[in-house]
Amino acid sequence: MQTINTILIDDELSALAQLERRLHLYSEVNIIAQASNGQEAIEMIEHYNPFAIFLDIEMPLKNGFEVALQTKHLQHEIIFTSAYNQYAIDAFEIEALDYLLKPISQERLGKTIHKLKHSCAINHYKQYKNNTMEEKELIQYTDNQTICINHNYQKLLLKASDITHIIAEDGYSNIYLSKQGQVAFKVLNVLSDMTLKSLMETFNQGQFIQIHRSILVHQAQINSYFIENKNAKLTIKEDPNKILDVSRSGLKKLKATL
Repeated sequence: MQTINTILIDDELSALAQLERRLHLYSEVNIIAQASNGQEAIEMIEHYNPFAIFLDIEMPLKNGFEVALQTKHLQHEIIFTSAYNQYAIDAFEIEALDYLLKPISQERLGKTIHKLKHSCAINHYKQYKNNTMEEKELIQYTDNQTICINHNYQKLLLKASDITHIIAEDGYSNIYLSKQGQVAFKVLNVLSDMTLKSLMETFNQGQFIQIHRSILVHQAQINSYFIENKNAKLTIKEDPNKILDVSRSGLKKLKATL
């Protein structure tokens, strides 16, 4: 689990305290500093270089947008917090990760943390590639039974049986591990920049079925498929509560294979 170093910025002390209490429920979030005005915020961001900032908009000295623009070069994730929705469009124009309306509910904050964790995982993966080797050397093919993927400074030799399914997300392939893989590698999933097509070609033909343009499923992990509201769905044997979408062409492949 990667730590998400965070700075909270708000001129209302009560709002800062409430946000801090809510964030303490997420063990991966590490609050490293707090600021109560725009100028102080800029100084702290430049000093600590956090991964994320929760940034109020209407503040003395400098407002949230000024803070965001003056520290943009540090490439942190920005979550704007405001009692007003009128700034939302401007916030997303400067590529904010999220926009939270006060008072912030725990449920809504949870969705933001999910976005942060995903962004943090991708950032960690990119840093590893840049710091260790050229991209073409990062992921090595071994044979049609095993693939080697670098994860957290270790090489994972994944067999097809270590995988339940793979989902293409934001230019990466999110590889979900079977119980066997989780026990062996102590993780639930790993990111790869290999395409689904490359992954299909790497393993023995027939081990995986592409049920959707963004989803591969290990054939041995297919529990059942069904129709719900005219849309095909599929469940995984080791995680029957996990429901995956199946496209029309994917449904044809399933019927032909199973």
